[in-house]
Amino acid sequence: DYIDVVGVGEGVEIMNKICEHHEKKKSFEDIDNIYYKKNGKMVFTKKKEHPPLDSLPLPARNLTSPVRNKYINQLIFKTKPVANIRGSMGCFFHCKFCSVTHYTNGKLYRHSVERIKEELASIDESLIFWCDDEFLLESKRVLMMAKEIAKANIDKTHAIAARADTIVKNPKCIEE
Repeated sequence: DYIDVVGVGEGVEIMNKICEHHEKKKSFEDIDNIYYKKNGKMVFTKKKEHPPLDSLPLPARNLTSPVRNKYINQLIFKTKPVANIRGSMGCFFHCKFCSVTHYTNGKLYRHSVERIKEELASIDESLIFWCDDEFLLESKRVLMMAKEIAKANIDKTHAIAARADTIVKNPKCIEE
């Protein structure tokens, strides 16, 4: 009863459209990937593929600068501020305990290496946590990223989320 609109998937594009439509008092029916209330019932518009990651804006880290020193990952970096970055989203594995393949349809969406370098260069923190769903899915890409980041003289300490089997299969990636 108290919900008018629900966005499904990537929220940046959806939220902008919802705000525009609401401001103009326009129907939500032409916004993809949402449920909206029509005649008292929630209806779904239509499913649209996830937008290319590079089409999304860089995070506006300046908006959180007053509290950035509180961004702590106690498990990995203990007490030092950490910045999060995402180079890709999705996974090819279909683990029963994981929802990732459901919201990405088993696809992998990637930022370009140029975009990753641009974002890394814009981050003040020296500690980086990669929020990729499975960082080591494409070992050749990881090695290329590591080389390009080193070439750009971007010196950071990195932590990743990865499956144990992909870590064991890719010791060169871990080393780089």
